[in-house]
Amino acid sequence: MNIKIIKSSLLRDLNGQYCNFYINQNNKLMVDKFDSSSNLMNTSLVYSEHVLDFSAFIDNKNKIHLIYLLEDGSLIYSIYFDDKWSESLVGKLNLKSNIYNNLSIYIIKNVIYIFYAYSNLVNRKIWTIEVVIGNKTSWSKKRIATTLSENLFNPFYVDYDKIGNIHFIYTSKDGETSQIYYTFYNTYIESWNQMPFQISDSNTKNLFPYLFVDSKDNIHVLWYALKNRDYELQYKKLSQNSKNKYKWKTINLPSIKNCTFTPIIFESKNMLKIVYLKNKTINSLYSLDNGESWNTSDKMNLDLECLHFSNYVSVFEEDYCLGKVNNSYCKIDNKISFYFKDVNDTNSKIKMETLEFLHENTENKSNEEIEKIPKTKEIDDLANLKESIMEMNSIIKKIQISIDNIENDILTLKKAIKKKDDVNFLEKLLAFFK
Repeated sequence: MNIKIIKSSLLRDLNGQYCNFYINQNNKLMVDKFDSSSNLMNTSLVYSEHVLDFSAFIDNKNKIHLIYLLEDGSLIYSIYFDDKWSESLVGKLNLKSNIYNNLSIYIIKNVIYIFYAYSNLVNRKIWTIEVVIGNKTSWSKKRIATTLSENLFNPFYVDYDKIGNIHFIYTSKDGETSQIYYTFYNTYIESWNQMPFQISDSNTKNLFPYLFVDSKDNIHVLWYALKNRDYELQYKKLSQNSKNKYKWKTINLPSIKNCTFTPIIFESKNMLKIVYLKNKTINSLYSLDNGESWNTSDKMNLDLECLHFSNYVSVFEEDYCLGKVNNSYCKIDNKISFYFKDVNDTNSKIKMETLEFLHENTENKSNEEIEKIPKTKEIDDLANLKESIMEMNSIIKKIQISIDNIENDILTLKKAIKKKDDVNFLEKLLAFFK
């Protein structure tokens, strides 16, 4: 099956509007801007030269952080705020000797994390995964892992919990097989775990891992394992709040074989969903018990012309009420259409709440009986109350951002008066890459 999937970074701001960054057919970095109803407003050029890789993130102050790698090895770091870009050269990577992959940027607890993997052009089977960690006063670079691959680099995935610990999944070849490994960064001791845990079965080949940390800090891992000549979807869970705390648990999924591309998992209104591609359809599973059991859900035909695989970051208050999403398969042209993801839809939220209640209390009812149950006034009132609370939270957050920006301006002015030769923190990062 020949499917072209476009990599993009889809960000949602405090106003509910979207920015979608991607590289076009001419290798130029572009951004599409959409209104809060997901309708395209405009398209603009971010950088006109050949761009090799990029990543974008939006922080809780509504600032967009963008990092991208140019053909000459220049690593550019830009911040977009108040309708203006501030652009800086971080440094130059050695593209004459190395190839770089999986460039990713995250802002976690006000600390910047830049992840990437690189390999020497002479031997592309050995890859080193590194992270640059920094803030406005200091920077450090740390090696996460050295991996072996076959012909192509198998992407790693990153997520983090409420206290800022970073969870990391990657693939490495082990003899004739490839295995899935998990490691983590402890924010308190500022150190990576030195003994990665092998998630997969050593007796088979494993591919395309995916990691997700839900709103309860449970860690979920998906991947494909080769069994009897078929690649089957596998799932494990690491619970933070149960009798099996800190123990990986294997949970059986409905039999799903020979899919294509990376499977994803996300949270939507207390429901976990797994989404995967197979043939020319996109399919889903759902769990109402935090991943302890899974059921087959809908499948849809794919639009093969505009299929995006997006890393998704949102600071929009309503998204937090709906759940947590790190990546999404979606159709993006003149409008954003998410596959199996509820976005800014009060009716969908009410329907979801009703179905969850019915699942827990009337499990044996038929679909016809479920459809006959009316929406009550109490549900409508609750939805209106939630909307009012979310609007108030959004206003409060904007006021706090304005206060923080004023405080930052005052602090910057004081520092400039006391010490005119203060070195910009990006220059420190530049020196780090030399």
